[in-house]
Amino acid sequence: MTVDNTTGTEVATRDSAAIMVPPEVAEQFPALDDEAREEMAELLAENMAEGETLSIKNLTILTVPSGKSAAMWSWTDNGEEQSAKEIDGIICGWTNGRNYWESDDVTGEAPDCTSRDGKIGIGLFGVNSPDNPSGACETCPMGQWTDGPIGPDGKAKRIPAPCKPQQRLLVLRPGDTFPTIVQVPRTSMGDFKKYRADLLKARKGVAQVVTKLGLTKVAGKDKGVPDYCTISFTRGDDLGRPAKKAALSVGEAFLPILNQAPPITSAADTDNVVPGEGGVSIGDKPPADYSQEPVYAGDADE
Repeated sequence: MTVDNTTGTEVATRDSAAIMVPPEVAEQFPALDDEAREEMAELLAENMAEGETLSIKNLTILTVPSGKSAAMWSWTDNGEEQSAKEIDGIICGWTNGRNYWESDDVTGEAPDCTSRDGKIGIGLFGVNSPDNPSGACETCPMGQWTDGPIGPDGKAKRIPAPCKPQQRLLVLRPGDTFPTIVQVPRTSMGDFKKYRADLLKARKGVAQVVTKLGLTKVAGKDKGVPDYCTISFTRGDDLGRPAKKAALSVGEAFLPILNQAPPITSAADTDNVVPGEGGVSIGDKPPADYSQEPVYAGDADE
């Protein structure tokens, strides 16, 4: 264990031996270069007072737009508004959690119950609560999917649990020193999991390749909901195993920021409220990647 200079938090670290990233990769992703990381540590020590640490507010956060807006990523860079249909970068880590709001009309209020690890809740249905004293998300009544009306095919449509899962990705974009945070709505979590499984079949880790994250607008009228947007995940260049190890090192340094960040306070950022699509069925065994420990993208192919 070491104390990370970026976050001031004790974190697990991989082999600290020098990682020889190919020059063309280091030119595209300077944060993967050993010398560049050492320089950044020096700059952090110079620009941050003793005891000061970076927080989620110091990182760029990208959210999926609503179906009422254009399917474009939007962010501010050096005071200038930027937008793009697609972004690319290295996914160097991610975290999972859950949020529950009693009201159906959420406009920025904090959740009534929240879980930072997707396992144990804090709040209305959290630990020591009357309706879910264990606080376990697995057995929480707000974490259960239900059967909806019978459709023309004679089958009941599945209705997502009121408690909304959330994912935050750390995406190291070309030329950037710090990763960007991408908030993944429930309707895109299944696509991200399938993408990881496809990489696993190809014996590649998530942090070994460039991933293209596009946005697609989906017509919701057939589902009785407004239009919404989803994230597509497409594999780009293979950067090689040395680059993967360097990217994982960057991810490990910044994962504590996600683990300590407050919950997302907008329902639109975690779920597009599409009955029967995406999500996690808490009635079943929780997925292995819903862990209290930080998730290290790319470990599967070690």
